[in-house]
Amino acid sequence: MLDDNTFAQESGELDCGDGKKEVALCESNEQGFKPVPEVNTTPSSRFLQAELELNVHLRRLTFSEPVRYIYNPLEYAWDTHRCYVEKYCRGGQRILFLGMNPGPFGMAQTGVPFGEVKSVVDWLKITGEVGHPQNEHPKRRITGLACPHSEVVEALGVSMVIGVGRVAEQRARQALSAAGVNVRVEGIMHPSPRNPQANKGGRM
Repeated sequence: MLDDNTFAQESGELDCGDGKKEVALCESNEQGFKPVPEVNTTPSSRFLQAELELNVHLRRLTFSEPVRYIYNPLEYAWDTHRCYVEKYCRGGQRILFLGMNPGPFGMAQTGVPFGEVKSVVDWLKITGEVGHPQNEHPKRRITGLACPHSEVVEALGVSMVIGVGRVAEQRARQALSAAGVNVRVEGIMHPSPRNPQANKGGRM
Protein backbone atom coordinates (compact mmCIF):
# COMPACT_ATOMS: atom_id res chain seq x y z
CA MET A 1 0.00 0.00 0.00
CA LEU A 2 2.90 2.33 0.77
CA ASP A 3 5.69 2.12 -1.77
CA ASP A 4 8.50 2.62 0.75
CA ASN A 5 7.27 -0.31 2.83
CA THR A 6 7.71 -3.03 0.25
CA PHE A 7 7.88 -6.62 1.28
CA ALA A 8 11.38 -7.95 0.67
CA GLN A 9 10.69 -11.51 -0.34
CA GLU A 10 14.31 -12.50 -0.89
CA SER A 11 15.59 -11.27 2.47
CA GLY A 12 12.44 -11.94 4.45
CA GLU A 13 12.52 -8.43 5.92
CA LEU A 14 9.83 -5.78 6.32
CA ASP A 15 10.57 -2.05 6.27
CA CYS A 16 8.46 -0.66 9.11
CA GLY A 17 8.70 2.97 8.03
CA ASP A 18 11.13 4.08 10.74
CA GLY A 19 14.34 2.74 9.23
CA LYS A 20 14.14 -0.55 11.10
CA LYS A 21 13.83 -3.98 9.55
CA GLU A 22 11.63 -6.73 10.89
CA VAL A 23 11.92 -10.38 9.96
CA ALA A 24 8.81 -11.15 7.95
CA LEU A 25 6.58 -13.89 9.26
CA CYS A 26 5.38 -14.94 5.83
CA GLU A 27 6.87 -15.60 2.43
CA SER A 28 5.48 -15.78 -1.08
CA ASN A 29 5.36 -18.46 -3.71
CA GLU A 30 3.49 -18.95 -6.96
CA GLN A 31 0.40 -20.32 -5.24
CA GLY A 32 0.11 -17.48 -2.70
CA PHE A 33 1.51 -16.71 0.72
CA LYS A 34 2.68 -19.56 2.90
CA PRO A 35 3.37 -19.03 6.61
CA VAL A 36 6.90 -19.67 7.74
CA PRO A 37 7.01 -22.61 10.19
CA GLU A 38 6.26 -21.13 13.59
CA VAL A 39 8.80 -21.29 16.38
CA ASN A 40 6.66 -19.33 18.85
CA THR A 41 2.99 -20.31 18.73
CA THR A 42 1.61 -17.81 21.23
CA PRO A 43 -1.66 -16.05 20.32
CA SER A 44 0.21 -12.77 19.84
CA SER A 45 2.74 -14.27 17.42
CA ARG A 46 0.00 -15.89 15.34
CA PHE A 47 -1.97 -12.64 15.30
CA LEU A 48 1.06 -10.62 14.16
CA GLN A 49 1.82 -13.17 11.46
CA ALA A 50 -1.72 -12.90 10.10
CA GLU A 51 -1.44 -9.10 10.03
CA LEU A 52 1.83 -9.20 8.10
CA GLU A 53 0.30 -11.53 5.54
CA LEU A 54 -2.73 -9.25 5.13
CA ASN A 55 -0.43 -6.24 4.70
CA VAL A 56 1.19 -7.94 1.73
CA HIS A 57 -2.19 -8.23 0.03
CA LEU A 58 -3.15 -4.66 0.94
CA ARG A 59 -0.08 -3.29 -0.83
CA ARG A 60 -1.44 -4.63 -4.10
CA LEU A 61 -4.50 -2.37 -3.94
CA THR A 62 -4.46 0.67 -6.18
CA PHE A 63 -6.72 3.73 -6.04
CA SER A 64 -7.61 6.44 -8.51
CA GLU A 65 -8.74 10.02 -7.96
CA PRO A 66 -10.04 11.45 -5.70
CA VAL A 67 -8.00 9.20 -3.35
CA ARG A 68 -4.61 10.83 -2.75
CA TYR A 69 -3.59 9.84 0.77
CA ILE A 70 -3.35 6.30 2.14
CA TYR A 71 -2.52 5.63 5.78
CA ASN A 72 -1.80 2.12 7.02
CA PRO A 73 -0.69 2.32 10.68
CA LEU A 74 0.08 -1.40 10.63
CA GLU A 75 3.07 -0.45 8.50
CA TYR A 76 4.41 2.91 9.65
CA ALA A 77 3.37 2.31 13.31
CA TRP A 78 4.28 -1.39 13.37
CA ASP A 79 6.70 -0.95 16.27
CA THR A 80 4.08 0.35 18.71
CA HIS A 81 1.39 -1.93 17.32
CA ARG A 82 3.57 -4.97 17.90
CA CYS A 83 4.26 -3.79 21.46
CA TYR A 84 0.50 -3.58 22.07
CA VAL A 85 -0.23 -7.01 20.60
CA GLU A 86 2.59 -8.71 22.48
CA LYS A 87 1.40 -7.19 25.77
CA TYR A 88 -2.34 -7.73 25.46
CA CYS A 89 -3.15 -10.34 22.81
CA ARG A 90 -3.64 -13.41 25.00
CA GLY A 91 -5.77 -16.52 24.88
CA GLY A 92 -8.85 -17.13 26.99
CA GLN A 93 -10.59 -13.81 26.29
CA ARG A 94 -14.40 -13.74 26.07
CA ILE A 95 -15.00 -10.37 24.37
CA LEU A 96 -13.52 -8.89 21.19
CA PHE A 97 -13.97 -5.25 20.14
CA LEU A 98 -14.06 -4.84 16.35
CA GLY A 99 -13.62 -1.45 14.73
CA MET A 100 -12.69 0.17 11.43
CA ASN A 101 -11.37 3.44 9.97
CA PRO A 102 -8.54 4.35 12.41
CA GLY A 103 -9.14 7.80 13.89
CA PRO A 104 -6.69 10.60 12.97
CA PHE A 105 -5.72 11.11 16.63
CA GLY A 106 -6.06 7.48 17.72
CA MET A 107 -4.75 4.40 15.96
CA ALA A 108 -3.46 6.48 13.05
CA GLN A 109 -1.00 8.05 15.52
CA THR A 110 -0.35 5.17 17.91
CA GLY A 111 -0.86 1.93 15.98
CA VAL A 112 -3.18 0.79 18.80
CA PRO A 113 -6.88 0.10 18.10
CA PHE A 114 -9.11 2.70 19.79
CA GLY A 115 -5.77 4.12 20.96
CA GLU A 116 -6.12 7.66 22.30
CA VAL A 117 -2.55 8.85 22.80
CA LYS A 118 -2.51 9.55 26.54
CA SER A 119 -4.28 6.29 27.33
CA VAL A 120 -1.82 4.36 25.17
CA VAL A 121 1.23 5.92 26.81
CA ASP A 122 0.12 6.38 30.43
CA TRP A 123 -2.30 3.49 30.95
CA LEU A 124 -1.34 0.76 28.48
CA LYS A 125 2.39 1.63 28.79
CA ILE A 126 3.03 1.21 25.06
CA THR A 127 6.45 2.25 23.78
CA GLY A 128 8.13 2.31 20.39
CA GLU A 129 8.84 4.40 17.32
CA VAL A 130 6.19 5.59 14.87
CA GLY A 131 7.21 6.37 11.30
CA HIS A 132 5.28 8.10 8.52
CA PRO A 133 3.18 7.09 5.54
CA GLN A 134 4.80 7.88 2.22
CA ASN A 135 2.40 10.70 1.44
CA GLU A 136 0.91 12.67 4.36
CA HIS A 137 -2.05 15.01 4.23
CA PRO A 138 -0.86 18.48 5.33
CA LYS A 139 -3.64 18.63 7.94
CA ARG A 140 -3.18 15.06 9.18
CA ARG A 141 0.50 14.82 10.08
CA ILE A 142 1.71 11.78 11.99
CA THR A 143 3.51 12.71 15.20
CA GLY A 144 3.06 9.35 16.92
CA LEU A 145 3.09 9.11 20.70
CA ALA A 146 3.98 12.81 20.87
CA CYS A 147 0.63 13.78 19.32
CA PRO A 148 -0.98 16.45 21.57
CA HIS A 149 -4.53 15.94 20.30
CA SER A 150 -7.27 13.87 21.91
CA GLU A 151 -9.23 11.39 19.83
CA VAL A 152 -12.84 12.48 20.39
CA VAL A 153 -13.43 15.80 22.12
CA GLU A 154 -10.71 17.79 20.39
CA ALA A 155 -11.37 16.13 17.05
CA LEU A 156 -15.01 17.24 17.21
CA GLY A 157 -14.13 20.72 18.45
CA VAL A 158 -16.85 20.71 21.12
CA SER A 159 -16.95 23.31 23.89
CA MET A 160 -19.15 21.34 26.30
CA VAL A 161 -19.52 17.70 27.32
CA ILE A 162 -22.81 16.66 28.94
CA GLY A 163 -22.88 13.50 31.01
CA VAL A 164 -26.21 11.67 31.07
CA GLY A 165 -26.40 10.73 34.73
CA ARG A 166 -24.13 11.56 37.66
CA VAL A 167 -21.66 8.75 37.01
CA ALA A 168 -21.16 9.75 33.37
CA GLU A 169 -20.63 13.37 34.39
CA GLN A 170 -18.04 12.45 37.02
CA ARG A 171 -16.17 10.12 34.67
CA ALA A 172 -16.13 12.77 31.95
CA ARG A 173 -14.64 15.31 34.36
CA GLN A 174 -11.96 12.88 35.48
CA ALA A 175 -11.01 11.71 31.98
CA LEU A 176 -10.91 15.17 30.41
CA SER A 177 -8.94 16.61 33.31
CA ALA A 178 -6.39 13.79 33.10
CA ALA A 179 -6.09 14.33 29.34
CA GLY A 180 -5.56 18.07 29.76
CA VAL A 181 -8.63 18.91 27.67
CA ASN A 182 -10.15 22.23 28.74
CA VAL A 183 -13.89 22.01 28.03
CA ARG A 184 -16.96 22.67 30.13
CA VAL A 185 -18.56 19.56 31.67
CA GLU A 186 -22.19 19.49 32.81
CA GLY A 187 -24.65 16.76 33.69
CA ILE A 188 -28.32 15.96 33.21
CA MET A 189 -30.49 13.50 35.09
CA HIS A 190 -30.46 9.96 33.76
CA PRO A 191 -33.95 9.01 32.44
CA SER A 192 -34.00 5.67 34.21
CA PRO A 193 -37.34 4.08 35.22
CA ARG A 194 -35.73 3.58 38.64
CA ASN A 195 -35.31 7.35 39.06
CA PRO A 196 -38.74 8.87 39.86
CA GLN A 197 -37.33 12.41 39.78
CA ALA A 198 -36.39 12.00 36.11
CA ASN A 199 -39.84 10.80 35.07
CA LYS A 200 -42.17 13.34 36.66
CA GLY A 201 -44.81 14.54 34.25
CA GLY A 202 -44.24 11.79 31.70
CA ARG A 203 -44.16 8.06 31.10
CA MET A 204 -41.14 5.93 30.26
